[in-house]
Amino acid sequence: MQAVTLTQETQEVLAEFGIPLLKTQIQQRQVYRQSAVYGQTVHTFGAKARPAITEIEQLTKEVLKILKK
Repeated sequence: MQAVTLTQETQEVLAEFGIPLLKTQIQQRQVYRQSAVYGQTVHTFGAKARPAITEIEQLTKEVLKILKK
């Protein structure tokens, strides 16, 4: 299955269940793999992980905003 098809199908399913598509996009970053391997969050990796930290914090804010509704 191509990524475009998977993306389209995911968006359709989310819409069917009334789940909003969030604005934050999580990129494919090496630090995410490293954090999984070491059982750490991206915050542990400091300045070199700044873009990933920003993504995770933005995602967290979006999810919390939805949960507070």
